[in-house]
Amino acid sequence: MDYQLNDLPETRAPKTGLISGFLSVLWIESAVFTGSKKRIVFRFYTEPPDLFTLHGWENDNDEFPEDPDIKLNMGPVSGIAYGNKTYFGNLVLPRDARKAINKLIKEEGFTYVLFKPDDPFHPHPSIPVGQITYDIELTNDQPVPFQTIATSKPTGVSLNPSPPRNPG
Repeated sequence: MDYQLNDLPETRAPKTGLISGFLSVLWIESAVFTGSKKRIVFRFYTEPPDLFTLHGWENDNDEFPEDPDIKLNMGPVSGIAYGNKTYFGNLVLPRDARKAINKLIKEEGFTYVLFKPDDPFHPHPSIPVGQITYDIELTNDQPVPFQTIATSKPTGVSLNPSPPRNPG
């Protein structure tokens, strides 16, 4: 049976138009980030009114309970746009990368972990064009929406796009 848009319940009917906007810098307190040494698998998540963020599951065994372990907070809006020809795939922070970031936090006493969006249309040798990724940086400046973060330290770590998988 084919359904028409007007056959869907009002709460499920998509608005006409394209999903587009600007990605925000996302953040979490370093104490929450360092609470585990497992890898994190992030998924994109939307919240009303127009929040677009990431939620994460900490595990090393591909089991994903209903509720996420980590919910990233909204920081300042970046100049990185999403829209046509953009992939919204899972993003992975491997255990070894998380361990390296935890070491920097401990050694230098950073308060916040930032997830800064990278331009999905900037050529990168190991990332398909259009794939959204985030670079991870550390700061002691409290991230606040609509304010620039004054100083941050790059970690050299980016969230790794999870490749599509064949059904098993």
